[in-house]
Amino acid sequence: DGSVAPWRVDHDTYLRKCRELGMKVLPYTFQTPKWLSRAPEGTKKNIQGHPPKDFATYGEMMFQLAARYGRVKHPAAELKSSDGLSGLGLLDVYQLWNEPNLEGPDWAPWVGSMAEYFEIFRLGAEGVKRADPSARVATAGFAGVGVDRVDGLYRHVYADGKRPVDFADILCVHYYSGKQQPEVATLDRNATRTGDAEPGAPTYPESLRQLMDWRDDFAPGKPIWLTETGNDVGGPMGLGEWEQGAKIPRVTMLALAAGIDKVFIYRERGSTPAQHAGAGLMRDDDTYRASWFTFATLIRQFVGVAPGRAWRIAHPDPDVWVHVWMRDGKPFVTAWTLGKETDLGLDLGKCEVVDAFGHAMRREAKTLRLGAYPQYLGAIGRPEALVAPVKAAQQQEAARQAARRRDATRRALLFDFGSKEHVAVQTIGRVRVFQPVLAADRHDPARGWGFEGKDGARDFSSHWIADPLRKDRVRLQAGSAFRFRVEAGRYRVSLQAAALGDSVTVSLRGEKPLHAWDVGKSGGDFEAELDLPSGDLWLDADGWVELQGLSLVEV
Repeated sequence: DGSVAPWRVDHDTYLRKCRELGMKVLPYTFQTPKWLSRAPEGTKKNIQGHPPKDFATYGEMMFQLAARYGRVKHPAAELKSSDGLSGLGLLDVYQLWNEPNLEGPDWAPWVGSMAEYFEIFRLGAEGVKRADPSARVATAGFAGVGVDRVDGLYRHVYADGKRPVDFADILCVHYYSGKQQPEVATLDRNATRTGDAEPGAPTYPESLRQLMDWRDDFAPGKPIWLTETGNDVGGPMGLGEWEQGAKIPRVTMLALAAGIDKVFIYRERGSTPAQHAGAGLMRDDDTYRASWFTFATLIRQFVGVAPGRAWRIAHPDPDVWVHVWMRDGKPFVTAWTLGKETDLGLDLGKCEVVDAFGHAMRREAKTLRLGAYPQYLGAIGRPEALVAPVKAAQQQEAARQAARRRDATRRALLFDFGSKEHVAVQTIGRVRVFQPVLAADRHDPARGWGFEGKDGARDFSSHWIADPLRKDRVRLQAGSAFRFRVEAGRYRVSLQAAALGDSVTVSLRGEKPLHAWDVGKSGGDFEAELDLPSGDLWLDADGWVELQGLSLVEV
């Protein structure tokens, strides 16, 4: 929190003390010293956010760090420290950089492309493993839990055919629900700093499910850690202390219920009403907020809870969230509501009920009053009452997975206009990557897509927009068209576009007109379900238009 004057931490002493207290430390290693930074001459802000001039220096730094604090002793000739110490056995996992997917040269933790991050990540990972083969490497915590945030770990391919995910033992993400309730939140203000949630955006629990599906498909068995989450009090992303005390245990449990392996809360202390500075479980004067106690209760209640997902069981009130876990081999229930206070309504008999602040009593579960603060139910009197609802939840998940397998076979054409750097992905049974299309991509019959007609198309980008599908675009004039080939079938056609003037008509046509959308200056998402013929189709407009995305998914 900045209180480490004179700006030097004795890491040896600090890490030894943590070990004595039974604490494990996850260091994340980023910010380049000024003398190594490749920041252009004259840069005034965020010099440390730029990568080093020579990426190999990061790999060497990670080797030195893991050699000192890992488990393996090294010859003094390999070490750069003045005391020549190695093999101290104080660290066993290392996180490489922080939030590289955020963009902003004056403040972002990584001022470079994602491709460059993946290059430096590999060098750092190899440095760690060279120093201590038993150590684990964690990716940077990506801002946001959407699949598009992490998909590059698999899609990026090195010259030798390997991928970043091959060098990661742990995958890391960050999430902040801001002023929204995490159960229904569709926007992470840390990951998306301007604008509102896009129409149809998934909620936090839905995004977590998609993230776990992605992991199962592309990094099976690798744990995912939520290495930052929390809630501000005040400021642009925060509500009050009462809301913080309720939300922090809930956002944590939602992650654990989805199968997230570990959750880290940001931060221990801080009450300045600014972004993230007000997120402390303690205030700046070291007094405790409600969240300190509610998070402590959560930790105590989850001792003995089996790793892996929990089951959300059905309740007549959709605002009520009830999860069933296994704790020490027996059912354990957590419950709260987003709406007005209400009874739990489940005939579980008498249970050991612990409220969010740790007060315990044995009482009937059915009439237990639920509010925004979670309740914990153990020593359940009638555990058999949970068998049917848990089975129903498991059947619902099995049906979702079956639908996912069916959707994975659907044909899809996906085009993302304006950039090859920020390319969208979409989950259609499996993760599909959009085809990036630049203004200079003229129609190629062999390839089956491209622009034709008048020249003058241009690529444009908005660095403040996080969504890769809407971040970049191709500006197209009347008399030009995007031509592509499709197989016959019924498709759900989705267009993301905006007019440069008040309004334009964007048309989809083959040998005859197929559909038209009225597109305004503010733009948006436009959809239609169409029977399309086999062959070439054209997308054009009767005026200047900015094309952001086009998708055709078989129905």
